[in-house]
Amino acid sequence: KDLVRTGYDAVAPAYLDFITRLPSPGITWVDKLLKLLPNACTSKVLELACGNGLPCTQHLAPKVGHITANDISAAQIHLVKERLAARHNISYISGDMSQLSFVDGTFDTVLALHSLIHLPRDEQPAMLRLAHKWLRPGGILLCNFDEEADVGTVIEDWLGTRMYKSGFGVAESEKMIVEAGFVVLEAEVVREVEGKKTVPFLWVLATK
Repeated sequence: KDLVRTGYDAVAPAYLDFITRLPSPGITWVDKLLKLLPNACTSKVLELACGNGLPCTQHLAPKVGHITANDISAAQIHLVKERLAARHNISYISGDMSQLSFVDGTFDTVLALHSLIHLPRDEQPAMLRLAHKWLRPGGILLCNFDEEADVGTVIEDWLGTRMYKSGFGVAESEKMIVEAGFVVLEAEVVREVEGKKTVPFLWVLATK
């Protein structure tokens, strides 16, 4: 986790430039999520690993009641605060997502996009169980995972810094979500463009 935190701190400007230029399926999936919320305009959202706010926090903010935006990187939190300073329905928490504490049933939806993949595999099921606790009955989870199983890899050069990722693969990730108490509504592997290559991620919408 220290590697993830220091990595995202170090690449904050480069990552902002990187993500600004990338076409992202995030908007499509966030719009799917919004359609599932009976009262989106008053809904309470928890975003785990909001990054610099692009694209999802920025897209969500005008459409929901309140966002609690968390990220392990203080530099990323600084950027999203700057970018969305005009929005008054966002609160920010810098720190490890697994150390967050909320009353059960606080949120209408939880987003965990490109975030669970930065946890060690043995922490991912527990994080999903926490998300389940924090959601109200009928609440919606939107998350994604690497398509390929990975017991844990340190990437030596990701935008000029070191980064950590892990994953269970498609079938085991879906199984993990179900075992955390969710019902999967939609799951699809989507190939995301990263520079000259495409990277497949499993995107999942699930309900409590």
